[in-house]
Amino acid sequence: MTHTDAAYDVIVVGAGNAALCAALSAAESGASVLVLEKAPHYLRGGNTYFTGGLFRFAYDAPDQVFDLVPGLTEREIDRTDLGEYTQSSFERDMMRMTGGRADPALARVLASLSYPTMAWMRDRGVRWALAYGRQAFERDGRVRFWGGLIVEAVGAGIPVAEDHAAVECQLRHLEQAPAVPVEAVAIGVAFQRHTLEPAGVGVGPAVEAAGE
Repeated sequence: MTHTDAAYDVIVVGAGNAALCAALSAAESGASVLVLEKAPHYLRGGNTYFTGGLFRFAYDAPDQVFDLVPGLTEREIDRTDLGEYTQSSFERDMMRMTGGRADPALARVLASLSYPTMAWMRDRGVRWALAYGRQAFERDGRVRFWGGLIVEAVGAGIPVAEDHAAVECQLRHLEQAPAVPVEAVAIGVAFQRHTLEPAGVGVGPAVEAAGE
């Protein structure tokens, strides 16, 4: 086993959609980033793997959705009834599905930033498609969607065009890499020391990453 000391500004544990978005955003801001994923390559994707790439987001008008999904024909657009799924609807669903246990402030942040995040991901290589095959039904000649889920990522559980993002932003991605003891000063504030022992690679022991 080769042991290498390396320091990173940001260490992201997990390689699901949210994790890779965070890693990519940090890299775009100039940080050096290490992504750790315990799962093997074929199981990567976090929750996105299990939802098959379905995404929930708030929108006020169909045109916002059509902006995310290029290549639809005029007939498809005319036959598709997207209605609206507002920020308040998203927040209500969050509170309903969690039995009121969701933090209202965090639910508001999630809902309010959901559409900008979809557009951000689109601009970085994620291809969106209307989930006709799983979430749609036809009534009175119009195709409608149920459950507030209308869009899926092409490629299903492979989030954030992972391979493209990793190459473009030069993220170091170690798979099957369990992270062992981290001494945290405060939640979300800093890591003091982090020793990593992924298969075939040793990284440590002094990685310091202070944040807000």
